[in-house]
Amino acid sequence: MPFNRVALLALSLCMITSLIPAAVQAEEPFVRVEGRHFMLGERPMYVRGTNLWYGAHLGRPSNPAGRARLVREFDRLQALGVNNLRVLGAAEATDVPRALSPATQTEPNEYNEDLLQGLDYLAAEAGKRGMRLVVFLNNYWDWSGGMAQYLAWANGTPPACLSRTPWPEYNRVLSGYYTNSAAQELNRRYIAMLLGRKNSITGRTYNDDPTIMAWELANEPRPGEREGEDEAVFAAFVAWVDATSTFIHELAPRQLVTTGSEGNQGCGYTDERFRLVHSLKGIDYAVFHLWPKNWRWFELNRHVETIDTTIEKSRDYVRRHFAEAARIEKPVVCEEFGLDRDGGLGIEVPTSARDRLYAEVFALIEQSIAEGGPAAGSNFWLWGGEGRPPFLGDAPDGIGVGDMLQEEAGRNTVLDCDTSTLGLLRGHFGRLAKPEALYGTEAKAGAAVAIQRCPKTAYLTIDDGPTLSMMRKTDFLRAHGIPAVLFCTGQALDRFPDYAITAIRQGFLIGNHSYDHPFFSDLTLEQAREQIRRTDAIIEALYARAGVVRPAKFFRFPYGDKGALTRTEVYATPSPEGAERKAAIQAVLRELGYTLPRFPGVNYDYWQRRLAVDVDWYWTYDVMEWSVFATEPMAEVTSLAAVLARMEETAPETGRGLNTTGSEEIILTHDHPETDGLFEPIIGRLLAKGVKFAAVQ
Repeated sequence: MPFNRVALLALSLCMITSLIPAAVQAEEPFVRVEGRHFMLGERPMYVRGTNLWYGAHLGRPSNPAGRARLVREFDRLQALGVNNLRVLGAAEATDVPRALSPATQTEPNEYNEDLLQGLDYLAAEAGKRGMRLVVFLNNYWDWSGGMAQYLAWANGTPPACLSRTPWPEYNRVLSGYYTNSAAQELNRRYIAMLLGRKNSITGRTYNDDPTIMAWELANEPRPGEREGEDEAVFAAFVAWVDATSTFIHELAPRQLVTTGSEGNQGCGYTDERFRLVHSLKGIDYAVFHLWPKNWRWFELNRHVETIDTTIEKSRDYVRRHFAEAARIEKPVVCEEFGLDRDGGLGIEVPTSARDRLYAEVFALIEQSIAEGGPAAGSNFWLWGGEGRPPFLGDAPDGIGVGDMLQEEAGRNTVLDCDTSTLGLLRGHFGRLAKPEALYGTEAKAGAAVAIQRCPKTAYLTIDDGPTLSMMRKTDFLRAHGIPAVLFCTGQALDRFPDYAITAIRQGFLIGNHSYDHPFFSDLTLEQAREQIRRTDAIIEALYARAGVVRPAKFFRFPYGDKGALTRTEVYATPSPEGAERKAAIQAVLRELGYTLPRFPGVNYDYWQRRLAVDVDWYWTYDVMEWSVFATEPMAEVTSLAAVLARMEETAPETGRGLNTTGSEEIILTHDHPETDGLFEPIIGRLLAKGVKFAAVQ
């Protein structure tokens, strides 16, 4: 056999490569910041996260039941689409009642190796799944020791404690942390130890592990308060943020640093101060938290009465922080937010108020991304997984449901049986996993698209609701004085009757969209009648409950399928059997009092010849936002950019006549949670084109 130098060289290279650890062969990239975005490699990355503060406690070698549970929770979170966990990386032993135990630091410079190995295990398991960690290194609150304990160690005094110290006094004492060099030095020693620690499982030092996306200065650091010294107190806080973030960057130059702040609630209660703190060079991205109940916007015993105000205030709070982050050109993450169950703690108690808050936050994030804004994701508080309230203190893993001991077990936790919340999370995380669907690959996010102005009258219709997204859509429409007809399915009305009642009282019209959204061509005539009649009765009852006289009866077929055996081919000539079926279904509608309003300004030939003679509503322009996240998108409509670009096309014979002057429009949009973040940009574009929305007469 002839000697083959090339073959030998190739074999040698293969053997050498096989000896190189996989981490060296394909170095996992660190998350970095470019302008308003996180980047992972060459792609933008959005935080699809939760809080799992207790992860290291589950991962301790001395807690085998906890380790087994941690793996199960990781598997659940991965299946949910989570890519980011915010976790506790420091806890100081303290005599504060019901404080966290064990602690990572039992005395100054004395560390709990068992718990640190728990953190090692947590980081190793996250790394296996490609998840990133955000680790907070201190705490303003006493439940984990934190700044209060560092002051106690430095001063030789008992720690300030919220259960025995008045609120003003607690804030006064903790304001002293930012001028106490000894207390800060104790914390810096811990930070230096942890960042230089070699993970006992992976062998990587913490400051060289891409699994660690970011270090946080503390959990919810606040300046504190001293009467008459507001400016000096805040200046000391800013100096601490600046110095500590610089210190961490020197130790971990490849990892990100942020504050852990609540937002303006934690920055002297002003947007300007939030912006100033997060504009510091050492802070790579902005963060804020959202706690409506803690801030007295939401009252648990009046959750129905206070949820609308809660949503309005939450929406304003989120938007203001997005606006400030845009001013400093940094990403922003809503890294804590939550709300109680509806009046109790057990798994049988619904989560409707919490779900509305989650839906609102997620829609605002998606809208910001779609418009090229700074929103970079969120971490909901808190994942409880397989835990079940109440926490009895003797759970095999020592954690139970996951809430801190100072709070009621199950108060803010999302459990693996909370199906409605899990559905919201799965959908939102799925959309953030392919952000190009929000902003489009056709054009850079936020890029201007040429708008053709063509003032005309239009009638807005929204199909398939109500969902958790309906209220934010109707709130937006009311704010802009836009009327709409909401074509709802009976099934959705059964699930969310209160949303429909609110919409009725707000002046929106509820239309019949069948019971469970079938193709009418696939039904028998009796089944078709039942779809119409069943939902008609539901709508009638809702108007009665709302105390409003039902002004008219409107019907729209799902998919536009009028039951003529042509399915969605509405313009096709039906067979004799199909024509007979269609006529029979139209007769049912007339018998029940359904009518088609006169649209004298809708002058398209196809409308006048084929659609205006029927009782049901069709449409002249389908926005097609539903296609963006569809399994099989239509007409290459796969992003918001494509939806908006399609509005500038002129082909009235195929339903794209927004830029023609000869006819009014009936516009079709949808109440789908997955496209909730696209709704406001779509309506905004229609208004920019000169569309004036009219009420049905």
